[in-house]
Amino acid sequence: MEDLMIEQWNPSSSYEQYWEACAPIYCTYSQIAHTKTFIGVLMALVSIISSLTVVLRIGINLLAKFVIDLFKRTPKRQNEVKPKLYDRLKKMFLTTMMQASAGMINLNIFPIWRFGSNTDRMTAKRLGQWSTRLYIVLFLTSLTIIIIYIGVQPQMLTKSFNEPNLNVYNRLLREHGDTLQCPCSSISSTYSQFIQIKPVFHQVCSSIFVSNAWRTNLTNGLVSDLSIYDTQDYRRFLSAHLQFLKGLCQSSIQSINDSINQFLSSSLVTTNIITETILNSQVNVLIDQSKSNALNIFARLLFFLQSANHGNRLVSGYGTNFKFEGSYVVEVLYDNQCSCIWNRTCTIQATFINKNLSEIIAVNGLKMGCTPSESFLQSTLECFYNYSCINIIQTQTNSSYEMNSPPLITGASRFPINTTINDLVNDLFVENWLTAVNYSLYFNQCSPKLCSYTYIQELNSFYTVTSVLSISGGLMFILKWISPILVRLLVAINRYRKKRTNVVQCESNIPMTTITTVNIMPRQMNIQPEAINLQSESNDLPLPTHCSSFLLCYHEVICWIILIFVVLLMVILSFLTIIPHAKNEAVISASSSSCQLTFELLTRQVDSRQAEGSIAVSDFDNDGLWDIILTLFRQYTNIVVFGDGYDSFTRSITINTACSTTGTYVIAADINNDAQMDIVTACDGGPNIVSIILGNGDGTFREAIVYSTGEDGYAIWLDTGDFNGDGNLDIVASIYGISGNRTVEVLFGDGNGFIGGHTRFSTGQNDPSWSLVVGDFDNDRQLDIAIGKSYVPQIVVLRGYGNGSFGPPIIIELESIIFFASWIDAVDINNDGYLDVIVTNAGLDNVAVLLGKGDGTFQPSMTFSTGVFGAPYSGVVEDFNGDGVLDIAAVNYATANVGVLLGYGNGTFGPPMMFPIYDSRMLGMIAADFNRDGRMDLAFIGLASLYVPIMQNTCECCEQEFFNMSRTIHQ
Repeated sequence: MEDLMIEQWNPSSSYEQYWEACAPIYCTYSQIAHTKTFIGVLMALVSIISSLTVVLRIGINLLAKFVIDLFKRTPKRQNEVKPKLYDRLKKMFLTTMMQASAGMINLNIFPIWRFGSNTDRMTAKRLGQWSTRLYIVLFLTSLTIIIIYIGVQPQMLTKSFNEPNLNVYNRLLREHGDTLQCPCSSISSTYSQFIQIKPVFHQVCSSIFVSNAWRTNLTNGLVSDLSIYDTQDYRRFLSAHLQFLKGLCQSSIQSINDSINQFLSSSLVTTNIITETILNSQVNVLIDQSKSNALNIFARLLFFLQSANHGNRLVSGYGTNFKFEGSYVVEVLYDNQCSCIWNRTCTIQATFINKNLSEIIAVNGLKMGCTPSESFLQSTLECFYNYSCINIIQTQTNSSYEMNSPPLITGASRFPINTTINDLVNDLFVENWLTAVNYSLYFNQCSPKLCSYTYIQELNSFYTVTSVLSISGGLMFILKWISPILVRLLVAINRYRKKRTNVVQCESNIPMTTITTVNIMPRQMNIQPEAINLQSESNDLPLPTHCSSFLLCYHEVICWIILIFVVLLMVILSFLTIIPHAKNEAVISASSSSCQLTFELLTRQVDSRQAEGSIAVSDFDNDGLWDIILTLFRQYTNIVVFGDGYDSFTRSITINTACSTTGTYVIAADINNDAQMDIVTACDGGPNIVSIILGNGDGTFREAIVYSTGEDGYAIWLDTGDFNGDGNLDIVASIYGISGNRTVEVLFGDGNGFIGGHTRFSTGQNDPSWSLVVGDFDNDRQLDIAIGKSYVPQIVVLRGYGNGSFGPPIIIELESIIFFASWIDAVDINNDGYLDVIVTNAGLDNVAVLLGKGDGTFQPSMTFSTGVFGAPYSGVVEDFNGDGVLDIAAVNYATANVGVLLGYGNGTFGPPMMFPIYDSRMLGMIAADFNRDGRMDLAFIGLASLYVPIMQNTCECCEQEFFNMSRTIHQ
């Protein structure tokens, strides 16, 4: 059986079948290669240089001549009227254009030898001029087409980053999304390298009720022969039930741990790094599968044992399913005539039967039935939540054992107290799976050596200029070679056409030379055309003549001007393109070395008594310095610690809250409209709900006034706001109802420090309310209330009407299996003008952010880790690094540290920066500039703590900003 009767495992694999099942559509490979070879680069450089040489040779000559003429000094003549600057520039421009036009007409860039040795000099010159004009036309036309083609053609560009760190990767991912590719240098890594899973089991599995000592002491007072007890006396079942409970807990813990170890030992294989969101999603799916596998395996095993026992009609040694009567076996009947023959789950109420006193004492929640195991699975743990019920068991078993541990805690489990053991077993007694995915460790395991992203650039001026210049050199070379050939070909065709016409022309061997001299004004130009040979070839081609006017030649000059202007414009645009790229590179390199946030931990003794876990901050003595108020553990008083501006807090006073029990929560607010800060404390239990202590503004306070609503429950959380529009602050408290109330209580202030009335509002049908915050979530200028639930992943919003009443609860579901809203706040985290909600989840290790839409609804929640297994119990939202963007700090109750999440300004946050506190019982925190250095510090309070840890912000490189003392922060 240990080997499941298996002789041998014969694995067989077929790669061909795997290939056919995969059926890849295409295959690709990538390699880093230069876009041009050395020869290609050399040719491109030669082409660019030759192009620039031609353009600059023409442009610089014209520019130099223009500048020389502009600043040329002419001798002054007597009685000469000095023309205006505009007239001088106009005259100079016209003169330059005339000279340029004359030069363009006679321009010849081709040597005589290009037209053959049998061509006379004058004919070669004439052909060269026409070839030059054809060359210019073809070059400009081709260049225009190339510029248009290259300019409008989109370019697929790839940008790479070598060995990026996590910050650079996150920034690139936010900016470029799915186009970012980061191949992993190590494609396989086990989940244990970056995932931690810590199951939290039901409190009964770690309680005294599963210990051998408690079971032994209980059963020592019983008679060893249990048959002397009545068959329906619970003394027969007690020892078996306790042993079975211990076995179920141990088996459940072992099954869960085996499933976790199996999952963590498996490997994650990825060729490219996956995002944190996808990684968390994949891990959650795999963990859910591991949970399901563990539950199914254990359930099948238990069902097999139950079926085997019942199917074989095994007789219980306790005589509870069958009894012998003579030679027969008779069935035992239970409630509703249930027979153990047909139903193994028959049960009755567990009772202690005292025959001497004829007394039957019921044991709440526990059952007796066919077998101890079956009856215990139908039982509940209600008795173990009640101290009186536990005393009954100890009394009826004659136990002298003193139980130092308390009963099971109501509300500390996601299972109701009336949950059957069978239902607990179906979940393997698991309260929660604390899963911590450390993305930075995964990133280090993947260790991408290169990250790249691709983008399409519609117009790249630098690329266009370089491409045009590199092409223009080769284009000029080709056109210089082909233009004379085309001209000679056209001349030959023209000559052949004329010969075919058989036109008789008068021949003359006498060369005719015509010289015409045109005399113009002394300050005008002398134009003297050269002698023209009018031999027979003169009829083949029209003679080049000078322009009769400037306007007739202007179109030839303007082509060169446009060409020079276009080239210069491209060069300028290329520089304008290069400069932003250089700036971007500088920003990228600078962002990877951002300022590091630092804190120094200080401790301050506050009182010889113990603080409880609620802390608030305000200025109670009007000295411009932050003071701290604390609640005391199992005392009816608060402590006010006065700041001195140096983090010392050397002076403190004690004030009486008049609460009948411990104060659970404290805030500072101006309740009586005297511009002095008062203290409001939530009372834990008893008839009192809140205590109001009015401040005098000099560090002293008046006598406390307590208020009771006379209804069930006690206050857990407090906030203030004017809910009925009378200009006076009202108080709202979340009520933890003993009988299951799920409400908030609004106490309406009268402006004098007294309460004028109160009203309760329902927060829905789910688990009790815990934390709450006041804000205008629908932008109707009326205050609303957002409530965080305990043990249910929900936020409830009550929309205020401005008259002291509220609408029905609006339920907002959060994406979390386990949830406990231990702290909540409302701020505009992404600067869109709408209030957002931030809530810590002490059930796991994250903080949830819900971005508001401005209409009372929110976008889907986003979660950000506060540290592995942290259980964040409180938080603050402030700008800790002085970058103008709000950050989140959360104190982790379980790991004794603080996780600071730096904000990006868009509602998202980076990975937590961890700072130790060295005390794992911290429940509350506040933020304020205690030492007046312009940086936000932190202060904490814990459970039964004798001191207040203070984290002084020592970040020297962080920008210091003035902190407004009028703002009140309370936790």
